[in-house]
Amino acid sequence: MILAICSILLAIFLPFVIMLYLGISVINERQASQNNEAATTGEDEVLEDTVTSRVPFTDRTGNPIEVCRDTLIHDTLFLVREKSGDYYSAVFIDTNKSSQFYKEISSFGIGDEFDKERYDFSAERLRKNNIALKRKIISGLPLKWVIFYQYKGKFYTYYPSDFMNHYKVNITDTTFIDYIVEGPVANKIIDFKKIDNHTFRFRLTGMYEHNRELVIHIIDSKNGIAVFENKSTNVVWGNEGKSTYLMIDADKIKRFPIIVNYCETMKQHEFEFDKPDYKKLISRSRLSP
Repeated sequence: MILAICSILLAIFLPFVIMLYLGISVINERQASQNNEAATTGEDEVLEDTVTSRVPFTDRTGNPIEVCRDTLIHDTLFLVREKSGDYYSAVFIDTNKSSQFYKEISSFGIGDEFDKERYDFSAERLRKNNIALKRKIISGLPLKWVIFYQYKGKFYTYYPSDFMNHYKVNITDTTFIDYIVEGPVANKIIDFKKIDNHTFRFRLTGMYEHNRELVIHIIDSKNGIAVFENKSTNVVWGNEGKSTYLMIDADKIKRFPIIVNYCETMKQHEFEFDKPDYKKLISRSRLSP
């Protein structure tokens, strides 16, 4: 009797159990299909814009700005891209040898009235301190230099967001000219000496630095790359300062790609480069012929 009742119940409820199982399977398949479709769409977007990290950011009015790093678009590598509805800035690597950016970072003229005033003022300060400019024979060394950088082991020139952060040097037979925040500044060349095929030394004095010794280590003569080691005494505070940095012959900057910090509407934070191992770079140059 009990066996008969169980058989009847099984016959009644079994179809419902099978239908429930099939329904759950269909729902799971649809969900998996939707997840797979979303993942595929995401991969397609990454192929167009290979964003490796996103950082939340807002503009001055509080509107969200999308920040993308290491982005490849149409064969141009963007190191940083920031954009919103009415704002756009980018740091990218420009490999076009005809790029206008190369010309702008290697212009050594007295560009405007401010530059002329600053240069004339520095030259006048030398005269007032009875520091007369005298001709020196400068040979075996490029005369125009542009600040140079290293990023992830590779060398780059750089177009800054604010040109007050752009450093250049122009050497004449009487004057060592620093292009700094205050504009072009004249320094007297007290002495110049070629130490060896890789090393040159200047002794200088100017309105900002006294007792200045600048040693230039040529680490790649073919590409015009050098390490500058600068030691001097600050005119105002009297303390001694030291700095070491990379420079490149201005005539050879197109041999390397240029990193551009671009924004039409406002100045941006300057891109952060790596700190080179200067001792290693200098020691390597000693092994060159």
